[in-house]
Amino acid sequence: MFGVITALSATTALAFDYNDCILQGMKGVSGDAAVAAVRNACRQKSSDATEASERKFGESIETDMLPLADAYSDEGPGQRGIVIQNKHPRYVVTFLRLSIYPAPGGPGTPCDGTKVKYLPFKLTLKAQQSTKLVYPTASKSECLRVAYALAREPSWTDVSLSSSVQPLDRDPIE
Repeated sequence: MFGVITALSATTALAFDYNDCILQGMKGVSGDAAVAAVRNACRQKSSDATEASERKFGESIETDMLPLADAYSDEGPGQRGIVIQNKHPRYVVTFLRLSIYPAPGGPGTPCDGTKVKYLPFKLTLKAQQSTKLVYPTASKSECLRVAYALAREPSWTDVSLSSSVQPLDRDPIE
């Protein structure tokens, strides 16, 4: 049983994945008690990871407070930009996850919901301000949506964004 807990604590806290935790923890485990211990440890680790991300980035906010512009801009080969606005009256947006769905038929056609791609962005978007999110693209047309966002109370150390924001290489909250 001690080996199971040790293996689980080696899982990275910054990018926690519950399913990976279960798969990693179940290696070489037999018996109902050991399986239950793995599940409980992963559940606790998942809860800890969520709390850590909320301490770092703030709390979850409604994504309808973050409307995207209706039009894209070309930002170079394989890159597009879209303007996002923070309509929250007080909170500073610190993290968001953008979902991108291809629209194979072109603009104005239905999006393919089975091929969603998520891009994480770390930013400091003050209340009532906007910025441009620049993201890689491979299709002629796509549908975009803010899937998840975290925000916090403003701080005197917050600096307004003066340039566009690129996606992170890894999602720190997964």
